[in-house]
Amino acid sequence: MPLASQRGGAELMLLHLLKANREEGQIEYKIVFLEHGPMVETVASLGYETEVLEAGRVRNVLKYVSLVIQLKRWIRRHGLEAVMSWMTKAHLYAGPAAWMTKTPAVWWQHGVSGKSGLQRIIDLLPARAVVCCSQSVERLQSKALPDMPTKVVYPAIDAELVSRTQTVTPTDARRQLGLPTSGPIVGIAARLQRWKGVHIFVQAAEYVHAQHPDAYFVVIGGEHFSEPQYLDELQEQANQAGLGGRIRFAGHQDNPTLWMQAFDIVVHTSTSFEPFGMVIIEGMALGKGVVASKSGGPEEILQDGINGLLVKPNDAVSLAEAIGRLIDSDEEMQTLGQHAQLRAAEFSSIRLALDMATLMNELPVTLEPRPVST
Repeated sequence: MPLASQRGGAELMLLHLLKANREEGQIEYKIVFLEHGPMVETVASLGYETEVLEAGRVRNVLKYVSLVIQLKRWIRRHGLEAVMSWMTKAHLYAGPAAWMTKTPAVWWQHGVSGKSGLQRIIDLLPARAVVCCSQSVERLQSKALPDMPTKVVYPAIDAELVSRTQTVTPTDARRQLGLPTSGPIVGIAARLQRWKGVHIFVQAAEYVHAQHPDAYFVVIGGEHFSEPQYLDELQEQANQAGLGGRIRFAGHQDNPTLWMQAFDIVVHTSTSFEPFGMVIIEGMALGKGVVASKSGGPEEILQDGINGLLVKPNDAVSLAEAIGRLIDSDEEMQTLGQHAQLRAAEFSSIRLALDMATLMNELPVTLEPRPVST
């Protein structure tokens, strides 16, 4: 695992997997992190053997070679039967180490296969398969590497956490979080990056507020190191739209599920291809009205008009109309929410653990290794 701080859905998904695996006892995972961070202690507290081997910068060739050798020794020391790189970058190190020990290896594609120099190098490394977080990602991955076997394993939610959260009523959640106890609350949970479309959410909020002055809007999500100025731009946008007193930028929250319990409507606004959309299934599990961009993973999760609403990406007007539609019809919002909970049950962490166990147990037998490219 290259990251040890929870920054997005991939990190959260790993924690869900490891917790569920403890209940099922399917796989004996041993985890090596490539940096220090809070996830190391969290994973260790779940009873897993963990180790930190610091990667440093990829351009440091001596450091890179040293780490690959350390990983090779780690694989041999533990007698591992398979190696799984949880994120693409991890395979840059784990792939060669697994190859040197003749250990079957797979790597996860949580996003979109890019054309960077680093990605091209990773594409050349030997592996048995690429695990994809959605069929949409699998199609793109297969185009990039036609000869590489792929397997779709959907992310999951923490059903136990959802159940605990649901013991708190939306009104009580609002009181705990200092949110208005009356009027509809529309919220978004996303890292503050432009492709997540938070500016589209703010623009849609302006339109919705004009028709529903009692509506309140919440953004939960921390700044991203690549776009540190984005939050200031969003706050200025909100002020210019006259939303100053009707929108809250709550920053990163350790308990996003409680925040979503306080919402009436959960919004997803990615402006381009979305690999999956963890927030969508979390909102669905809580029985909320969910409005999501119609691109990639969300189209596999939601059935438009059945368990949520899908809207054109990067379109604030369509988003505002969908939000307004739910505000205007409590009956439709409740019906969608009930159907959403049924659908979200299919994305349990136990299912994730079982899917991964099946994949890893079959790996050496059923998946032929890809020839090393020359």
